[in-house]
Amino acid sequence: MAQPPKDLAQKVLALPPRPKRPDLPASVLPLHFIKGERVAFLGNSMAERMNLFGHFETLLHFRFPQQELIVRNFARPAEEVGIQQRSADYTALDDPQLAFGADTYICFFGFNESYAGPEGVEQFRQKYMAYIDTMAKRYPRDDSGSSPRFILVSPCAFESTGDRLLPDSQPINENLKLYSQAVAAVAAERKLAFVDVFSASDKLFGQKSGAQYTISGCHLNDQGDREVARLLDESLFGSASPASFGSEPYEKLRSEVNNKSWVHLQDYRMLNGWYVY
Repeated sequence: MAQPPKDLAQKVLALPPRPKRPDLPASVLPLHFIKGERVAFLGNSMAERMNLFGHFETLLHFRFPQQELIVRNFARPAEEVGIQQRSADYTALDDPQLAFGADTYICFFGFNESYAGPEGVEQFRQKYMAYIDTMAKRYPRDDSGSSPRFILVSPCAFESTGDRLLPDSQPINENLKLYSQAVAAVAAERKLAFVDVFSASDKLFGQKSGAQYTISGCHLNDQGDREVARLLDESLFGSASPASFGSEPYEKLRSEVNNKSWVHLQDYRMLNGWYVY
């Protein structure tokens, strides 16, 4: 059987022209969106597990129905600002992030990096700034080269589960506090919006002993995802969400969000991607 031309895949997957996008509001709080804005999540398991529960994206759509936001989650477990592991040739044919062309990136970093301890804080800060520069250059919003907007979110606190087989939360949270402050410093230096999830989640997790919001101390369960989503939403937009958690309209929309996220997951992080790519 004759083999197709080598450039066939590149031709089929070539990006269509991307005319200049409307200017974005500044990266300040409360956050504002343009109509049809493309919003992407980057980061580690805290953001990646939003694919399972969908509370934060559901709140976004409830708050901004007229904006018709388009949201994609590109977060990955173990992702760091200095480490992005991908299958060989992951972007040889196309790059899902480039194809999406996000206007705004909401970034969730600092948890995995925090295991380097106090000695690693300055290196993390430097790598975070380099990461922002790299993402802005690699993924422009349009063919004119306009840069995307960045919103920085601190890591979440580590919950004290009471399980003797899981780590003690105190030393982990001491490091997480330092890295949350480092994220805030990067945001201040680059004049970017910053959301302190660490302080609010640390207070929330301390109200009751045991694993209420996580499955392991750090990986959020459905209730934890809902509460962190509420914290994010209120911090980003300065008021309580108009959504009613658990209501029929809310759950119907959340179901559609999660279905979409599953389909997207099969593209940007499919199983056995090593063989595919």
